[in-house]
Amino acid sequence: MGIAWTVITCPVYGKLQNELVHLIENKPEPWRSHALGCLQTEKFTSLRTMLILGLDDEAHVRASAWLSVPDMILLRDFKAWTYLYHVYVQPEFRLQGLGEKTIQQVIAETEKYDVTGILLSAGDEKVRQSFYGHLGFVDVPPDPWLMTKHKERSLHGKSRKYAQSSTILRQVSLHDLATAQSICAHRHWICTPKESSEVGPQECEEDFCGLFTDDKASSFFVRIPYQNGIVLSWVVNSVHGWIQRLLCPDIKNNDLVEKIASKIGDITEKVTAMTHDQLRVLNLKPLLEF
Repeated sequence: MGIAWTVITCPVYGKLQNELVHLIENKPEPWRSHALGCLQTEKFTSLRTMLILGLDDEAHVRASAWLSVPDMILLRDFKAWTYLYHVYVQPEFRLQGLGEKTIQQVIAETEKYDVTGILLSAGDEKVRQSFYGHLGFVDVPPDPWLMTKHKERSLHGKSRKYAQSSTILRQVSLHDLATAQSICAHRHWICTPKESSEVGPQECEEDFCGLFTDDKASSFFVRIPYQNGIVLSWVVNSVHGWIQRLLCPDIKNNDLVEKIASKIGDITEKVTAMTHDQLRVLNLKPLLEF
């Protein structure tokens, strides 16, 4: 039996959606809800969630992998990665090299994008070393789960002049996993209204997926020019207040980081409370000036 490979973007319809829903229905939360949402929900960011599928002669899914593609406008000037997750081979097709072929398809797809490489999260040490390690993935310290494979060539980060002139605030969608994980794969700040601390690269897949099981949480990406650099924040607002993952490589002063985070947090809380008509006429630039 031959396997044909195809790449499709979310959302997915018809018989193929039914097969994919069946494959993920036994996954634990919050991954199950996130995956179902990606398959069925159309957003302006939908094209950033891709499925790499190995189909048999009757077009049934025998192997699959999910690939999230980052928002390159938000991440311009920073390293960006695609994010690989939900890799699966049907039990009767395992130990035949199909898993490796699936990852090779993911690597080939990533080559089409101007990113640094691929990120994934794997907790099983045997899988990490004997499978992903064999395919060229390496650890991302200090996180115990995060792994990466770099592309041979990348043009990422060329258009600095355009990027530095742009101010962006937008809501996070189901399809933004790679964007959030790219932020967290840098050395970054974790900030709350009470404290801030600088941390190394961290896996955030579970936290990201969990956003979409909490109907009281809202989340935003905020990008602003600051002096000669860029500040980029992933903000989550909940009943407990806001928490941010903040990228500001040109700023080392803890007090200044807290000041910037506080202003971004206050603005996203205001935006969350606005009506659609108020958001349509909102002028972000004066709100985000320092």
